[in-house]
Amino acid sequence: MSHADIRARAIVDIATRPFRSSHGVLLAGALMITAQLAYRAWALYGGYFLIDDFGFLAKAVTSDLDSDFLFTPYGDHLQPLGFLIVWIVGHSEPYDWVLASSITLVIQAMASTACFAFLVRLAGRTWRVLIPLGFYLFAVVTLPGFMWWAAAIVQVPLQLAAFLALTAHLEHLRTRQTRWIAMTSAALLLGMMCDVKIVFVGIAMLFMSLYLNDGHGVRGRVQDVLAQWRAWVSYGLLFVGYVGVYLNLNPAGDRGLVAPGAIFDTMVRFVLGPLFLGGPWRWGSVGDAPLPAPAPPEWAVTLTWVVVATLVVHVVRRRRPASAALVLLLVAVTANTVMVSLARGEIFRGAAALEVRYLGDLAPILVLVVAFVAVPLEPRRPPRHELGATSAPDAVPSSRPRVALIGLAFALVLGGAMVSSTQYVLNWHASYPARTFFENVVAQAEDRQLMLLDQQIPLTVIPRDGPTGFEVPSQVFTPLGDRVVAGMRMNDPEVLDPNGIAYPASVQPRRVSTPGPVEGCGYRVGRTSRSITLGAVPGAEPVGDFWWASIGYLANRDGVATLSFNGVSTDMEVRRGLHDFFFLGSGPADEVTLTSRSDIILCVDNVRVGTLAPLEGVDVP
Repeated sequence: MSHADIRARAIVDIATRPFRSSHGVLLAGALMITAQLAYRAWALYGGYFLIDDFGFLAKAVTSDLDSDFLFTPYGDHLQPLGFLIVWIVGHSEPYDWVLASSITLVIQAMASTACFAFLVRLAGRTWRVLIPLGFYLFAVVTLPGFMWWAAAIVQVPLQLAAFLALTAHLEHLRTRQTRWIAMTSAALLLGMMCDVKIVFVGIAMLFMSLYLNDGHGVRGRVQDVLAQWRAWVSYGLLFVGYVGVYLNLNPAGDRGLVAPGAIFDTMVRFVLGPLFLGGPWRWGSVGDAPLPAPAPPEWAVTLTWVVVATLVVHVVRRRRPASAALVLLLVAVTANTVMVSLARGEIFRGAAALEVRYLGDLAPILVLVVAFVAVPLEPRRPPRHELGATSAPDAVPSSRPRVALIGLAFALVLGGAMVSSTQYVLNWHASYPARTFFENVVAQAEDRQLMLLDQQIPLTVIPRDGPTGFEVPSQVFTPLGDRVVAGMRMNDPEVLDPNGIAYPASVQPRRVSTPGPVEGCGYRVGRTSRSITLGAVPGAEPVGDFWWASIGYLANRDGVATLSFNGVSTDMEVRRGLHDFFFLGSGPADEVTLTSRSDIILCVDNVRVGTLAPLEGVDVP
């Protein structure tokens, strides 16, 4: 052997020594978590707020940090911890995406570390634990709920709480020490501050109690679970109390299951199956929001289920605990289907299952299932090599072809997951309507005060099919404070175009005033009331129940006039000089009446009734 060969082997030996030591698995897991956080940082910092996020921030700015704000359900979610995060971000700089992203990323780092710790405590320092860890870190299942802030403030802390609860419960199963019951209960309580889907963790804990014990047969396992009665009484009281509080704050009403079969079928066949193998590999087209649905090729779905079916047959024939994990998966997906059907089935029916983030709440259970399938697990006795061990890690399989095959499969699945994830993330990095709209508004508000009419925000920015309740500038832009003034009546206002650019307001007329009798003035308005008749514009559509109107006038001084229409009277602010006063009206638009309340003299030359439009191409003074 030449000196060059000896030197090369020495370099390889030095480079790989850390991975062959007792800490090799821990080092590999830490590197994987670091890689995930680096990737997620790139993904998240390039995104922006969306739909519900704007309503959350608007509400936070005008709310105290009290129980009303924290414990008011939103769209069936009871999420006090999430609203605490919202309150913190809302009381920083307006629309501070960097702060919002940083908080999410820190909690994700904690959740990923908790996941790894749980897996090592579950199975020991075997290289196989990197398979379920890799699934949690890189599979697409958690990405949609991570990118959309409204979902991230719920799902990411919930995943952290779930892994903490599973770890503490595992320690109780092995030691039967009371302190682990208390720690499990604390973790469950943390999860209850996140979302109602913490109940999924209870299902996983029961599964662990049944299959990680020394009982023989079904009867022995059940007896072992009954011996844990102190733990289950504690957990049961927590869950019963939580469900009572949840139903009191968020009554179920008369909702029923809608299209549960279609939701389950779509969720399993087209979403969950491909996700296990790195899918969906392709996403559907994006509308107004960066929320594409998975659109895996038909051949890929078929191939996926051939692989999954082969794996299931192998698991069922060879390993009983892993077979039971498949039952856990079925129960969890069924429970998730029920929740999705109750909450979203009426609106989206079977298509609701195409939203991957609805599976993000199941991530800890999916990790547990993958762990049972990938790692041979023994009963309650701790594995030979745990976090505190100093001896060598479990040996990898001695068959080199088998090792190579497992490594190749892992690499292919990981590669597919990264391709799928990147395709999804790029939609969030693009200039979707809500992002363009709000970024433009914020940029203009930094330069000058915006005077906006309270016209509805475009549907492409904030749809009306959700529980946002925030639809007009006076509701939405509260984080900008006095940099945005919005109202239904004002002089020389602006309106926003679909891209969020402010232009002087104009009315596209459907009815207009007839010419006034005073030459060079039109209608002269003083202390005596002056009625102005409005006539239809030839060829224009009739006005609707609600309409916008503009009054062009010239005044000799500032003051207030009385504006009357359809039996309604309101104040009209008058400014010296030439101006346009805009207001929102309703009912027939046949006549308006003006009366000066002091010695103000107005000349009104035109009144227009119709719909609002930006006067593009005209600079705002």
